[in-house]
Amino acid sequence: MNTPRPPHLVPKLVHRFAAASASALLLVASPVFAQDPAPPAPPADPAAPATPPTPTGEAAPADKTTEPAVQAAAPDANANAALEDRLGRIEGQIEGLSEPFPAIQSDIAGLKRLKLSGYIQGRYDWHDESDYGIRGTAFDAAGNATATARREFNRFHVRRARLKTTYVGDMSEFVLQIDAIGDGVALRDAEASFVLTNENPWMPSATPWELKLTVGQFKVPFGFEVLQSSGDREMPERTLMVRQLFPGERDRGLRLQYTYDWFRVMAAVINGNQITSGSDPDHGTNDQSSWKDFAGRIGADFDFIVFGVSYHQGRNLSIVRRPTMANPIAGYERFSRTRVGGDVQLYFDVPSLGGLILRGETIWARDEQLRFAGVEPVADKCKDKDSFGWQATLVQNIGQHLGLVVRFDQYDAVSAIPDACKKASSTGATTAQTNLKGGRVSSIGGGLLGYISGNLKATAVYEHYEEQLRAVTDNDAFIFQLQAKF
Repeated sequence: MNTPRPPHLVPKLVHRFAAASASALLLVASPVFAQDPAPPAPPADPAAPATPPTPTGEAAPADKTTEPAVQAAAPDANANAALEDRLGRIEGQIEGLSEPFPAIQSDIAGLKRLKLSGYIQGRYDWHDESDYGIRGTAFDAAGNATATARREFNRFHVRRARLKTTYVGDMSEFVLQIDAIGDGVALRDAEASFVLTNENPWMPSATPWELKLTVGQFKVPFGFEVLQSSGDREMPERTLMVRQLFPGERDRGLRLQYTYDWFRVMAAVINGNQITSGSDPDHGTNDQSSWKDFAGRIGADFDFIVFGVSYHQGRNLSIVRRPTMANPIAGYERFSRTRVGGDVQLYFDVPSLGGLILRGETIWARDEQLRFAGVEPVADKCKDKDSFGWQATLVQNIGQHLGLVVRFDQYDAVSAIPDACKKASSTGATTAQTNLKGGRVSSIGGGLLGYISGNLKATAVYEHYEEQLRAVTDNDAFIFQLQAKF
C-alpha cells in the first residue's frame, strides 16, 4: 500500500515546481536576451556634404548603418510579448495546481487519523491427551471411534486472523476488530468513544492525561492477562484460570477510562453474560437477564514497574435444562459472582543480553447460588464454591532476534466448599469430590521466541499439565506458531 505524502511536503513540492518552471523559462528566453542590441546610428556630421540626388531625381538610398537599429526593434518587441505570454500561461497553471492543495491536505490529515492493524497466527498443534485443549479421536480395529483413547491429536489451523480499524477524530475514537478464521467471521471489538486529552482547549495541561468514555463491546477491565493482546502475548494461550473465569475476555456495556501521568483507572458496567460462541447456545450473545455486572481495575505505570488491583461483582444466569415438548419451561440457575485480582509486571535491561520481564497475577473467585423464584426456587448451598488461580511468567530476550519464555500457572476450580457439603453420598463419594471435577490443575510451559523481523514472530512452546485428583495422564501439548503482524 502506497504511503501518502505528509502535508508538509506539499508546499515544498510547489516551491520546487515553481523553481523548475522559472529555470525552464530562463533557458527558453536566453536566446532572446543573448542577442546584443544593434548599436545606434552615428550622429550626422554637419561638415559632411549632403548626399547628392541620383541622376533620375530619386532620393539617395538610406545609410546602411541605420538598418540594424530598425531591424532589431521589431524582434525585441516580439520576444517581450512572447515572454509575457509564456509567463502568463505558467502563472495560470501554477494557480490551477494550488487550488486543490487545501483539499489534498484535508484528505491527508484524515488518512493520518485512520490506522489499520492486524495479525495472523498460523499454527501447528500436537496434543498427547488434551482434556484442557483439543480432544483427539481414536479408532478401534473395526474403525469405530472410541471415547477412551484420545491420543496424539495434531493439526494445522489458523488460530487467529484479526483485522483492526481505529479512527481518531475530534474528541472521538472508532474501533472495530473482527476475527476471520475457518469457523467464520466473529466480532471482537466494536467501540464508540468520547475522548478528552490534556491538549483540549478547555482544560489544557502540561501533564499528559486522557479521559475516555466507551459504549460497545470491549475487553472486561480486569487484571493484566485479560487485557493483553493475543498478538503481544508470549505464550500461545491465556492461562486456564483466565479461560475459565473470563471466557472470551469481552462483554458489552459502558466503560470509563482515565489516565493521569502514571495513574490508571478503568471501570465498566457490563451485561455479564460474556461474549463466547458457546456460552449460551440458545441465546447467543443476547443478555437474558436485567442484572448488570461491575468490573474495574486501578493501578500505576512507572515504566519499569506496572501493577494494579481488580474487582468484578455481578450475577450469572445459566441454563441447566432446555425446553422440550414434555416440559416447555427452561430451567435456570442464578449465581452471584465475585472476582478479586492483583497483577504486577517488572521490566529490566540485562547488560549484554537483553530485556527481562517478570510477570505475576492471581485471581480469587466466589460463586454462590441464589434463589430463583418461579423456576428453580431452591438454592443449593452445596453448589457454592471458591476458586483460586495464579501464574508467574519470565521472558528473557537474547539479542534482537531471540527470546526465552517460561510460565508456571495453577488453577483450582473448587478451592473451598461449605463444610456441610462434605458428607459422604450414597455412592461413597463425597459431594466435595463430585464438585471438584478434576481438582487443581497445574501446568508448566516454555519455549523459544524468534523475532524474525519487525512484523514476523515465531513461537515454539511445550506445555505439561498435571491434575490433582485424576490418574496420572499425559496432557502435554506442543505448539508451533508463526505470526505475521502489521
